[in-house]
Amino acid sequence: MNFVAKSEAQQHRGPISLQTLDVRDRAACGPSDHVAPWAKACLLVQPSPMTESYAGLFETGWKPNPGRADSYSLYLGEALIFVSLEEGVWMVEASFPEIRKAPVVLGLGCSLVVTGSPQAAAQIAKLCFPAPVSPLQWLPYW
Repeated sequence: MNFVAKSEAQQHRGPISLQTLDVRDRAACGPSDHVAPWAKACLLVQPSPMTESYAGLFETGWKPNPGRADSYSLYLGEALIFVSLEEGVWMVEASFPEIRKAPVVLGLGCSLVVTGSPQAAAQIAKLCFPAPVSPLQWLPYW
């Protein structure tokens, strides 16, 4: 299953495709039990073309998260977007510290959307915020 979308930030570059690489049982992809406990599987996706580089993360405002190893954050509007490594896969999450809204993660049905690198996760985060690429959804973190 692949998804094609254009975010406002990417329109000058053309559409971005999110290619499905694998669907894994949750136990095989390993996010912590407290993260998206509703998820039964992990949907491993990859943006195509990849437009974000590791150095580019920091050039576009991503910052290392001092409270968590292997985690980067970026403010987008009222949301603090995180890309973080959870047991070998990178996930996208959003929290809303200013408005006390519950945190969310990117998902599809009963699957947590994950990717293989922080660059891919950052690109997906920007593409999917504030409105995710259909049929992806922002779903409860807890």
